[in-house]
Amino acid sequence: MQKENQLKSCGKKMLSSREVVARDLPHPTMLSLLNRKQQPYFMREAEDPGILRAAKLSEMTPNFMGFTLIELLVVVLIIGILAAVALPQYQKAVEKSKAAQAQTLLKSVYQAAKAYEMANGTWPASFDELAVDVPWTGTTRVSNQACISDVRSNADWSLQICNGKGNSPALYMSRLSGEYATEVQFNMYFGNQTYVPTDEIICSEKNIATKPIGYYCEKILRGTVKYNGSTHREYVLP
Repeated sequence: MQKENQLKSCGKKMLSSREVVARDLPHPTMLSLLNRKQQPYFMREAEDPGILRAAKLSEMTPNFMGFTLIELLVVVLIIGILAAVALPQYQKAVEKSKAAQAQTLLKSVYQAAKAYEMANGTWPASFDELAVDVPWTGTTRVSNQACISDVRSNADWSLQICNGKGNSPALYMSRLSGEYATEVQFNMYFGNQTYVPTDEIICSEKNIATKPIGYYCEKILRGTVKYNGSTHREYVLP
């Protein structure tokens, strides 16, 4: 009798954990989960069914971890470096675009002014006399020269006619806004006895508080030095 009890006790100890779980789980539907090898918690001794369900949910729920302070600092540092590199290039691209629009209009008006001079023998005194449309309607003037007889402007530029009285007949395109306001000017001279016209656009630049002289005409617009002064420089634009 004692040997039989010992055999039964040993037999119970040798039961597999799968059989223990199957014996103790209260609901038949839980038994089907025993066949799923991806449920490692079923290979243990039987636990409370509520704990088993919680364990299953925890395995199904993604474990999202927060960022460490070092990771956040690295991201902020990378963004700062990208901004430091990209912002100046973006500003250059904006200035190039605005300058290109101004130069296109300046060339068109200059060609129309040359045609007017050839037909009438004098340099035009007004934009209304030219066979070209100037879309700007503002009248903001930058130059204080007495020869300025007509002005057209927009938010960025002021286009002025110098009719040649006391100065060479010319067109002036002056910057109105931004850090280059009144310090950058495009000139196209028709010429007189001392100046031979070459249809060049001259970029004239003075000292700018935030940039070294020549930054706009040379660094941004890739001009070639024509006159190199200490406070005023001129560049021939390509």
